[in-house]
Amino acid sequence: MTFPDLKPDQVQFQTSMEAVTLFLQESLDARRFFADNRAVLEECESINGKWTPAQVLAHLNFWEDWMYENRFIPIENKAKELALSNWQSLNPESVNLHGKSYMWHLDSWVARRKRLINFLGQQEDDVWNWKSRHPEYGRTDYFFWVAEMMDHDCTHGKSVRDLYLRGK
Repeated sequence: MTFPDLKPDQVQFQTSMEAVTLFLQESLDARRFFADNRAVLEECESINGKWTPAQVLAHLNFWEDWMYENRFIPIENKAKELALSNWQSLNPESVNLHGKSYMWHLDSWVARRKRLINFLGQQEDDVWNWKSRHPEYGRTDYFFWVAEMMDHDCTHGKSVRDLYLRGK
């Protein structure tokens, strides 16, 4: 099972239902990739200073919560401005395993993603279409951030695939 290979310019939604459906499918494919390759991935050590697959899952967990709290909830509350993520300073902590296993991080990410997909699926069209200003990206909405999350998943998933599953 390979990681979903979505490119940002391919991720275009016409409706919130399309966005949630594609996000769910990409999430299921990502979960399947990490679960189906578990035997290899949970034993991997860092290659050339890159994050291990377990660290990638910890990172996805961290950013799942961060995006929920700092993008989706503020937009739901009609925020006019969104803060910068300051990801460069947050990423080192985002890969801390806190003594938890590969499977703990995978299960945790799946639970967090289910929460987000359920949340998004319950939002009315006016919330999906609300535009908040982001200092770097300009006017953004739920559609933009869902596409960004899918791109983020695919970037890290393909990195894991390329680093740790070569020749498989």
